[in-house]
Amino acid sequence: MLESTAPIRRIVITGDVLRPRADRPGDPASRPNVQWLYRLLAWPLSQVTSLPVSWVSWGEGFDAGAFYRSVDLAPDIAGWARLHYADALPAAAEALIESAYRDALVIGCETTPCVAAALTRLGIPLLDTIGHPIRFLDDLLNAWRSNHAGMANALTDFEYDVELARAQAGLISAKMAWRPPLDAPQDSALLIGQVGSDKALIDRSRGRILGFGDFLEALFEIAERHPRVLYKPHPYEDRFGNSAAVVRRFKSFQHVSSNYYWLVSQPQIGAVYAISSGTCAEAPYFGKTGRCLHEPLYRTDGGNADERFGLSTPVPVEHEWLWPRFWGAVLERVLPVSDGPLRELPYRANRIRRSLNADWNFGEVDAVVAQDLP
Repeated sequence: MLESTAPIRRIVITGDVLRPRADRPGDPASRPNVQWLYRLLAWPLSQVTSLPVSWVSWGEGFDAGAFYRSVDLAPDIAGWARLHYADALPAAAEALIESAYRDALVIGCETTPCVAAALTRLGIPLLDTIGHPIRFLDDLLNAWRSNHAGMANALTDFEYDVELARAQAGLISAKMAWRPPLDAPQDSALLIGQVGSDKALIDRSRGRILGFGDFLEALFEIAERHPRVLYKPHPYEDRFGNSAAVVRRFKSFQHVSSNYYWLVSQPQIGAVYAISSGTCAEAPYFGKTGRCLHEPLYRTDGGNADERFGLSTPVPVEHEWLWPRFWGAVLERVLPVSDGPLRELPYRANRIRRSLNADWNFGEVDAVVAQDLP
């Protein structure tokens, strides 16, 4: 982890510059994420520093095509998975990273671990945000991490108490009392499908995308352990992977399409399983066992699976990162800052969720449901 840096002359907003679209190899997938973060941060950053702020994405400040050629891989999902957790990069590949981010403070959205490691080797400070796996709060929760010790320490002053999620889980479970009960035996299991190109499915040691076909023995054990297994596929699962086809071979598994939070609130559900999904991290808040068949993408128990890439443990932060006070406190560890305005918009639920145009099954939780009156 970095303790000091060279003079910083600019701020660059970026993301997973190596991720291609699953349906169109050679085209970038993360450009909207980078633009989203840039547009959110342009104002608060301008309030605490006069440094120029720009953004870098695949084909816009970063030559991803040349990068893939330098590592002799195709710019597709298989090549991206192979690169994602690479411990070392060829000199030509690292030179492309240095060219894009030299003399900058880098603020990233789910920065590729191999790029984060290269930034650390190059002495370039990085502050990176990821989506926290607990997604059922009043708004989506972002977690922040850094390759710079000072910024990592500053983040802890803004840490959100995730234990409050237990109260929110109770409110959601209470809402589900107005919905029909689940018709299933006690201690039934809920198995969650994922998009076949989900980075959570990347095997860190082998550099390839995993599917349910890699966990047949575990699926048989789940079937034997529980009286019923309810399988909730992801809408895009068949399009980008073959896990759903594997699950269809288990004739005893019952396919469901109901809202996840309704399902996990049901007393008949005893455990939630997935290859590597945030739903397994959410399940304990509803009194269920959550088990990933593979290692979780991000640890929420204080562990840090990405420490070998120079990144600190992610710190959950609520809405503070939208305002200048957060940026003044964190950036002063690496560059001169001015006192920004203390004014902040009043808290409003779903502000980040709506800006991301994403719900992850949460929208139905707030909807009034029809009920049979006695």
